[in-house]
Amino acid sequence: MNAEQRDYLEEHLPYMLKMLRYTYAQMQQQQHYLSWNAHFESFAVHARNLTRFLTNNDKGNFKANEFASEYRAQIGDESGPMSRLQRQVFHLAKRRPKDVVAKFDIDDAKGVIDWIETNFADFLSKLEPAERALFDEPKSLPDSDQAFSIKVELGDSAEVPTACTASPIIVTRTFGAS
Repeated sequence: MNAEQRDYLEEHLPYMLKMLRYTYAQMQQQQHYLSWNAHFESFAVHARNLTRFLTNNDKGNFKANEFASEYRAQIGDESGPMSRLQRQVFHLAKRRPKDVVAKFDIDDAKGVIDWIETNFADFLSKLEPAERALFDEPKSLPDSDQAFSIKVELGDSAEVPTACTASPIIVTRTFGAS
């Protein structure tokens, strides 16, 4: 296993799962519709990334079978919801759904997250023990983080978040007069 694969197991895959889980939970909360849309779009991105990883359908990026040879998840019943995500979120398609009935909804999200959780657990079970030990499960659980918040102050010396990771670390940059 090379350093990039190690990073994928230790940091990147736990982050993808954490964000999928967090955004799904946020989509179930009452909130301004634009906040819901932001969580929904983030959910969609992480769902697509994890689905492509698990199905070995991601050109130029790691695939599950590069960690567990011959591993490949089958989308099956979730092909409909994933197609709706493609039309509704990932492309400014000519035939974007307008009617609520045709749109991806929280029931679809439940099916997608259940599919990902099941297949990701199966993927982890297929890893060699030394590689399985690299996957940092607590980094994939939103509730395992210590609570903290980001304070952004506007004015001459605003701190603006510029990056994040699976670990509760936020890199900030101060802008304004020095």
